[in-house]
Amino acid sequence: MHPLQNGSQAEQRPASKPLTGLAGWFTESGENNVPSYPGADWFNHVIAEFQNALAETGVEFDPENDDHLAQAFINGNLSSSDSASLSRLKQKYGIAAWAQAANYRHFLIDIDDAKSGVYVIPAGQVVKFQNATITQSDDGVCFLGDSIGWRLCGKGIITRGTNKPTSEVAGSIGLSVGPNALKHTIDGGIIIERFKSVGVKFNGGGLLSGTVGRSYTNGLTCRENWDGFQFLDGFPAEYHSLTNCFSTDNANRGVLEETGNTNWIGGTISGNGGGLHLRHPTAGGNPHHGMFVGTNINHNNSYQLWAEKVAFGYDLVGCHLYDNGNAATGRIRLDNCRGINIIGGTIGAAIEYTNDGHVHVGYNSISNNKVELNKPIITGLPNFDRTKLIVKDNFDINGSWDFNDLAYALGLSMQTLSDDNVTTDPYGLYVFDTEQVDIRGTMGVSFVTPNYGLYEWNINLKLSTTEQGVGQFVEILRDDAGSGTWAVLGIIPVVYLSAASASASGSFIYPASKGAQLGFRLRSPAGYFGTKVKIGSTVSYRNI
Repeated sequence: MHPLQNGSQAEQRPASKPLTGLAGWFTESGENNVPSYPGADWFNHVIAEFQNALAETGVEFDPENDDHLAQAFINGNLSSSDSASLSRLKQKYGIAAWAQAANYRHFLIDIDDAKSGVYVIPAGQVVKFQNATITQSDDGVCFLGDSIGWRLCGKGIITRGTNKPTSEVAGSIGLSVGPNALKHTIDGGIIIERFKSVGVKFNGGGLLSGTVGRSYTNGLTCRENWDGFQFLDGFPAEYHSLTNCFSTDNANRGVLEETGNTNWIGGTISGNGGGLHLRHPTAGGNPHHGMFVGTNINHNNSYQLWAEKVAFGYDLVGCHLYDNGNAATGRIRLDNCRGINIIGGTIGAAIEYTNDGHVHVGYNSISNNKVELNKPIITGLPNFDRTKLIVKDNFDINGSWDFNDLAYALGLSMQTLSDDNVTTDPYGLYVFDTEQVDIRGTMGVSFVTPNYGLYEWNINLKLSTTEQGVGQFVEILRDDAGSGTWAVLGIIPVVYLSAASASASGSFIYPASKGAQLGFRLRSPAGYFGTKVKIGSTVSYRNI
């Protein structure tokens, strides 16, 4: 009930008259046939009840409105034993308001506030921001969720201050999700900014098998922190689904991913020091396997994707990976990984592939992507082995990408993408790999046909030698029995493009038994080509 405001009211509440009889109910006629009447005291009690309810729920009285109780019900704050707002707690408890908030199932953050120390979100509590900003005044954790079933929601900002960090301060974290934080939810539009270690940190904890997070995050933004998101190895951080999240303008990197079964759908990782870092952890729980789907990972400074010693794979599906305008720094890095699958997106960054025999080396795939022009694959080490990097069905605006592997169009191929120094025997005999897989980068072993049949062979060689001669040619040899007895199948002339560069290419058809070997050697009319040449080659076939 609104306070009386018609000119007949008293500014101060008058003293109540003595009570008469037992408490009862209104009647149209009492014992003496006179109707009951409320009187000033009764109306004053109703007004006071109304004002106390609004004060308790943090709703400001407006004499022009009639929705005060509705606001209180919507905010879920009518029961002080169940819900509380920061504004009410600050009025009652001052600096102890945050400690009192943990006693309620629903905690509404409805005013801006500066705080120090950590607020520990209790199990099952709903913390709702109502367009408020919470500023952490120290270099510790601002919010800690380390229990089951809590929810952080609404629209608001959790900030360390006004400046983006220039160096890391360990422990400065906006939201730390502890190893006991199973089945929690973050949603609505929370922004976490300017923390000196990480915006939000998902802790894997004790690696207890079978105890997994199964949690959900939507619409969370981490910006201008040292790191944006961190997912650390361990089962409690697993099975985390994120949709439409943003990690932007963080000083060191946007996302560090070590744990398993993380699904990130949509959103953006952009403008950070580094983009998405998939890293094998020091402790081996159940690390780094999951997917990023439809995510913009672009314009980060040092890398867009850095997959480092990934053992269990990761899928990047329909993602856009653009560099920052500098192909030397804003690249895609695949370092000693296996199971990385980049498929169905757009690649606008150079790809650096390193495979130096680490224990985690295995097959990786880059397929069905649209590729921007002039973004070539870059070798990582001089002795890199592209055997296990599958590159197929990618395209640019001119058609099939130059770095696609013809093995997947024509059957099987051998290809080197950089010139390797190769020492020849006096006749320069080279043959290809015995295994029925793409063995690019390897020279000097045999290459066998998987089945009997008629084969069409296509050979393109790039040669570099200072020992030129008139009439030099490439001699194609076959060994049908695989016994080391070679017969000449045909020759391809060598065409010099410059004083030290030449090419040779051709195609031919011949029937082969299963296990037949193909080789070639570099010849001149005198029978000698050179003791050293550099070879870059593509050899492919198809069974016709």
